[in-house]
Amino acid sequence: VIAQNFQGKCTFTHLPFKWFSIFEEHLALSKLLGPHADLFCAIASNTQKSPQLTVSLSTPRLSMEAAQFNLLPELSLIAPATVHWKGDQECLKPFLGPHLRLTRPCELWLQVKELAVPMRTNESIQIKAEAAVQGLEFLSLTQKTFVLLDDCLLKCEGSLPSYLNGELTSRLAVTQIDHSPHALLPNPLSLKFNLNFEHRQDELYAVPNFDMHLFSEEMEIQLGGRVDLK
Repeated sequence: VIAQNFQGKCTFTHLPFKWFSIFEEHLALSKLLGPHADLFCAIASNTQKSPQLTVSLSTPRLSMEAAQFNLLPELSLIAPATVHWKGDQECLKPFLGPHLRLTRPCELWLQVKELAVPMRTNESIQIKAEAAVQGLEFLSLTQKTFVLLDDCLLKCEGSLPSYLNGELTSRLAVTQIDHSPHALLPNPLSLKFNLNFEHRQDELYAVPNFDMHLFSEEMEIQLGGRVDLK
């Protein structure tokens, strides 16, 4: 007897991350996500279409709306999936070091627009995604200045491992400790940074090409180049 229709689901409530060794080995992950997660998975199949998987995830800091995937002939995202993350002032401390800290909470929105993961290992993974961050303000403890990164938008698209293209745009402002304009950068600076990784069959590593454009009312800087990895 072959089942033509199948449905199943599972729900985990307050699943503790301490059960997984990676969180014990990398304590910074717990600061980013929190101590536990709620996870929901459902799978449905019939003879008319590909089996479908639905996944939703939430932690004290992160939430992912129900993401739907087709399972055949490859794992492919049916519609864009959105992830929202919110961190407090201490959440990035393990990554920033002792001389730089966040002065206020920050939020990140990630939208995966396209994702296709083939079943065969010799085929490419297709991905297209965007991430946005509002109002990252840092305090430099050594120079007594504030650094504000605002309107950060990161776009990436690629066919892995063949190539990956990324574009980052943002506004950069530096102020004195009293939030008055800094002498070295009195007006905000706009940033546009492009980074392209291309993996060639005759080379062992991906070759990154980059282009950076910084501009304000007083100045303009353009940098570009290529890094060959041997």
